[in-house]
Amino acid sequence: MLTFAKLGLASAVARPQNYSWQTTIEYARRAKFRQIQLFLNPAQLTEQFLTLLQKSAGEFTLHLHLPTDFPPNDFAVFLNIFGRSLEREVYLIQHQPYRQNVLQLSLNSDQIRIGIENDFVEQGPLDFLEVILGLQDEDERILPVLDIPRFFHQAAAGRTFEHTARQVVQLISRLLAMERPFIIHALDHPAGKTRRQHWQPLLQGDLPWRLLIKMFIKRPEFLKCLMFEYENWNMVKQSIGNLVRENFLKPIGQE
Repeated sequence: MLTFAKLGLASAVARPQNYSWQTTIEYARRAKFRQIQLFLNPAQLTEQFLTLLQKSAGEFTLHLHLPTDFPPNDFAVFLNIFGRSLEREVYLIQHQPYRQNVLQLSLNSDQIRIGIENDFVEQGPLDFLEVILGLQDEDERILPVLDIPRFFHQAAAGRTFEHTARQVVQLISRLLAMERPFIIHALDHPAGKTRRQHWQPLLQGDLPWRLLIKMFIKRPEFLKCLMFEYENWNMVKQSIGNLVRENFLKPIGQE
């Protein structure tokens, strides 16, 4: 079974509170999450937010999601000050079309690890694998960040749900066979209905989560995080309950 150490909570859960870091942290503490993802924007490059990040890095494994556009020098200075105090890895996440603005940052901490998230219309899962392998040829520490529902949302016209599902499974299978670690971004929805109003708790939609989670359980060392990206707490809570009920997740206290 997976443990809570593998689960993460994204600040999307605090969308009603304008993606508040503090609200996200409070939810994560209450539910015993060990990993959180916070969206870092230029307005947060302040001493106040730096202090909060430094404190949070001692409590959680941090994933910092960058905006699509940002002042690189300001971000590099902020992240390098932050990096001096790190005792565990922090993941710096950027979407695929904007990967160069994070890959070109001059970072001085080996504890900051870059993750590139799939985001390209009509790109199949195996196409993204080739992109990641090319990036890893240049820097083997780059992590693939797999937004599983986005593969379905951005699937090419005429590509069936079943075809995309097969390719997602093949993508995970190949990464595991190559012993390449990865991060998963997770939510669920019915086949062919990808908009927010159709989102469902994990295991209640049609995405191939049961098969994927069984694969993660067999090789848990390569799953860095299963990050929930729901925009309200009830969806997260129901997802955790579903995982526990189907014996995919060890309840708190049984780890």
